[in-house]
Order: sequence, then structure tokens, then C-alpha cells
Amino acid sequence: TEAARQMAAGLTPEAISIRSRNEIGMLAQAFASMNRQLTSRISDLQEQRQRLQHNHQQLETVLEAMVEGVIAVDAR
Repeated sequence: TEAARQMAAGLTPEAISIRSRNEIGMLAQAFASMNRQLTSRISDLQEQRQRLQHNHQQLETVLEAMVEGVIAVDAR
């Protein structure tokens, strides 16, 4: 229950100790798995965001340094 509260608050709970093999234990295992997957996905998205920001900054630097004009054409 505490781990669910932490996730609802936007925090990453510590590893969950699962001792039961009944339905509650299975639910806890599923919850722990979802937590690991969510943590991994958030990390991947943060890395992707950093790469995009870096690429944006590079493009912005190049365009600001250009003396000539730039025309963008949409192929559609």
C-alpha cells in the first residue's frame, strides 16, 4: 500500500518484498513489474528528451550563424 501511495505521489518506491503466493502476492508481483517497466520507460524518455534538446540546440546554433536566408519547403 505504501508503494502505491509513493507512485501516486510521483515517487519511485524501493523494491517491494513479496512473501505471499496467493492472489495478493500475485497482485504485488504484477505491481512490482509495472513499477520496473514504468521506471525504465521514464528513464528512456528522459534520455530521448536530452538528445532532442541537444539536437535542437545544435540546429539553432547553425541557423543563427548563417548569413544567408533559409527556405523550408514541405514535400506535400
